[in-house]
Amino acid sequence: MKKMYGTLGLWSVLMLGGLFGAARAGVVLDWNAIAVNTAVANKQNPFAQARYAAIVQLAVFEAVNSITHKYQPYLGTIIAPPDASPDAAAIEAAYQVLSTCFPASQPTLYADWTNSMQSIPDGSAKADGIATGDAAAAAMIALRANDGSSPPQSKIPGPPVPGEWQATPSCSPAGGIAFQWPNVTPFGISSASDFLLGPPPALTSKGGSNETHLRR
Repeated sequence: MKKMYGTLGLWSVLMLGGLFGAARAGVVLDWNAIAVNTAVANKQNPFAQARYAAIVQLAVFEAVNSITHKYQPYLGTIIAPPDASPDAAAIEAAYQVLSTCFPASQPTLYADWTNSMQSIPDGSAKADGIATGDAAAAAMIALRANDGSSPPQSKIPGPPVPGEWQATPSCSPAGGIAFQWPNVTPFGISSASDFLLGPPPALTSKGGSNETHLRR
């Protein structure tokens, strides 16, 4: 689980690293690692890990990009003072998203926040960066508040007939988990239905029957 989130999170960092521009790569990487550890500590499944990774990284991007104006924004609603510190904005955006999503980890996250902010001189640039990070985090959290990721849904196995999902021995008695996930709002496309493949061949067709293949 940790490896999956780490891979997704690191991929996001590598992809977005060039976009952050003025924010130090170390800040982004540090808080990506903190996000990985926080999700694992809170026992999130791989689907949720990927969602939290995207929210954190997009909040960081939006905070920094609202200062640098180098790229097309994701939200376009954050107004930042021109002197705001990109580093402070990135740290604060990640911290606020993670603290909101994982309140049980807030003491640990605050210690990480304090450690990260120590490298930035006190002053208006730091304060403005923190305010910008707050705004970006709040906007991303609000955007994803009703994205279909909750409440959790499970699938109770149906009769043992062809085409009906069956539980494996390791499945919970409640059935298959995360059945709400196909309905989660995508982050980068308008609708996942635009990219769905067609249905599989019918079980009675030549392509859908193993028996047919064995007879050929």
